[in-house]
Amino acid sequence: MGIKASIRDLPKWSGNDPEMMTRNWSNPMYFSDPFGSFGVMWAPNGPSEAEGRFNTDAEYAEIWDRFRFSKDVEARRTAYAELMDRIAANPPVLPLYRPYESWAMTQNVTWAPKAGHVPYVLDFRAGSISVSPNN
Repeated sequence: MGIKASIRDLPKWSGNDPEMMTRNWSNPMYFSDPFGSFGVMWAPNGPSEAEGRFNTDAEYAEIWDRFRFSKDVEARRTAYAELMDRIAANPPVLPLYRPYESWAMTQNVTWAPKAGHVPYVLDFRAGSISVSPNN
């Protein structure tokens, strides 16, 4: 397959060793827009590029600006698709799994995730949850 690998047994791993070329990372979508997860971390000069995990160029930056700042929904959708095509052609990440999320509550709590629920971000704002006296 053309993969060169070696096993390193480390007593402790911080996730930031540049020679490891791997790390664990959750990247939740904090609001219902692709920018909620993709935009900040994968922006030109953003955290992923600053830490050496991702490289951009002028064309990527131009597409990203259209995705991020256009007020036209279709223009943003088109730009996002272009970004995803570039990511697919040269992936900076390899998602290995989708985290499983579950929750439980007592019978006197009324709550359920809303449509567009964001993993790791549970909506407990006023009006989203209610608690009745114990029966």
